[in-house]
Amino acid sequence: MKYGEAQSWIYVTSAKDSSMIYIRANPVRLQQTIKVWVKTTEGKIMNDNNGVQVIPRGNTISLVEFDCLNQKYRILTLTDLDSEGNIVDNLDLNGFRSSWFPIIPNSIYENVLMMACELIK
Repeated sequence: MKYGEAQSWIYVTSAKDSSMIYIRANPVRLQQTIKVWVKTTEGKIMNDNNGVQVIPRGNTISLVEFDCLNQKYRILTLTDLDSEGNIVDNLDLNGFRSSWFPIIPNSIYENVLMMACELIK
């Protein structure tokens, strides 16, 4: 099994660029926040004689911390994978205590926050 292929991913939403967003089914509750793994599948949209097709390009796996009450998030780690599941790049922001960002209404991260916070109840 390649990195990021665990069976416990829950579909959340898709983006305009054909990317699909998933979260792990087991968020971790901290004191005031939760941590959850978020996977973004990236694809390239191709038009051919058979219509529109999405060609897989790879995934990004992120560890994200959410503050459900105050509607904000911060990204702790980012790992980019190629289309075969091999690690291409890895960035650990946890040691830097990355900045908190507000959740924008009707955004992908609002959908992720709502799903993750519901799972932890």
